[in-house]
Amino acid sequence: MTLIVMAVAVKFGSAFRALNHGKEMERNGDLLEAPITLDMSQALMIPVMSSCSLLLMFYLFSSVSQLLTAFTAIASVSSLFFWLSPHVAYLKSQFGFADPFLSQCCSKSFTRIQGLLLLACIFIVATWLVSGHWILNNFLGISLCVAFVSHVRLPNIKICAMFLVCLFVYDIF
Repeated sequence: MTLIVMAVAVKFGSAFRALNHGKEMERNGDLLEAPITLDMSQALMIPVMSSCSLLLMFYLFSSVSQLLTAFTAIASVSSLFFWLSPHVAYLKSQFGFADPFLSQCCSKSFTRIQGLLLLACIFIVATWLVSGHWILNNFLGISLCVAFVSHVRLPNIKICAMFLVCLFVYDIF
């Protein structure tokens, strides 16, 4: 029952975040972060390339483990920041916190609360790297799912079904 509730909660939460992210992009006119629409070949290549990378990791794990850990940590920090930033902005607006502009980074304005959120995300990922706790692992997995669903669009049911079947085969693999 817990697994079903978590799966449904992640799906609805990520769909809600995707809709809000789309509205934010339209309002800001930000075309650089437009969602990626997968066609049939791209949807097929994700599980195929994941299988190839899984094979490479199996045979070369000792030499690529540090690199894989670094990539996972960077992806986890960015996806956690992406997932939590609207919640922090909502809390900021509810409590009326003044949040002055801090700096300009990568053509984006960066505020103090966003800086604190980034530090909190780095702390959470560092804690996961040190402890490897399963709750933090699931929390970071949820944030990666939310980021994926928010940035990738599957245009029709045929592509969705093919993608899910390929992921099922990948999971068995």
